[in-house]
Amino acid sequence: MIDHLTDQQLTDIEARWAAYQQHAPTGFACCSAHPVADAVPVLLAEIRRLRELESAALHARKALAALCYDLDDPGSDALGALYLLSQATLGVDAPRDDTVLALARREAQVMRRCAEFVRDTYGGDETADAADTLDRDANVHERGCRDFVAVPQAGTCGRCGRPVDRHPVPVGS
Repeated sequence: MIDHLTDQQLTDIEARWAAYQQHAPTGFACCSAHPVADAVPVLLAEIRRLRELESAALHARKALAALCYDLDDPGSDALGALYLLSQATLGVDAPRDDTVLALARREAQVMRRCAEFVRDTYGGDETADAADTLDRDANVHERGCRDFVAVPQAGTCGRCGRPVDRHPVPVGS
């Protein structure tokens, strides 16, 4: 995986490009770098454009996450859009917002509905155990693991395995 360019790296590339442009013309291609170097302005412009799009996507994600979190039933279109925005901004360094909480609450609602369906449709001890497990997992999804343990190397919760950046804040923190 390629890391994102930092602002400093981007500034350094722009400075090198400016220095390269001061290169005295020789009337012939002095090296094989010219075709690649000629593409630098377009690549730099594309990186700047993508940074602007990332910024807009982060603002949209934050606003939509707050809306989805505040509403009892934001609807599948809004939650789907929030999920897509969260995927589009996965590698972007951004402050935490309500995205994880809103999506986790929806996952918990689906698990609780499944538990109700199991209880209403089937009978027996195994059914009650399965429904109780779904309810318990719904609580974990919605409130975070009570034994939340970050595994730094893996970037996941040691209890449930969810990525740390997509994990609800643990209860009591």
